[in-house]
Amino acid sequence: PALSPSGPDAETNLYAAVQRIRRRAPTDAQIVVFTPLTDDHVAGAAIRLDANGHRTTVVSPDPTADDSAGHRLAGVRRSLRLADLRQRDIPVVDWDGSEPFPHALARWDGGSR
Repeated sequence: PALSPSGPDAETNLYAAVQRIRRRAPTDAQIVVFTPLTDDHVAGAAIRLDANGHRTTVVSPDPTADDSAGHRLAGVRRSLRLADLRQRDIPVVDWDGSEPFPHALARWDGGSR
């Protein structure tokens, strides 16, 4: 239901979702989080998964634009989240939506792990 065109009926409880993933995923599972990083909640979920021993990589399409002060501010906040994840040694693929995804992967350095 979360991936249906109409979206979920209720707001997703990320804490509960992280707990379900941790219970179900094997201890050696590698987790890929696909998010535009437009708020702190999903970044926090990725940090918790990684801190609990699951190698976590974030793929982040960039939805921000420079056409207004609000978009520029959102871009700065997103950049800070990207930097925070990288500082915690969580690999991040920063994907500009205008480029083909394979190009973003080819440009990506693979992180430090």
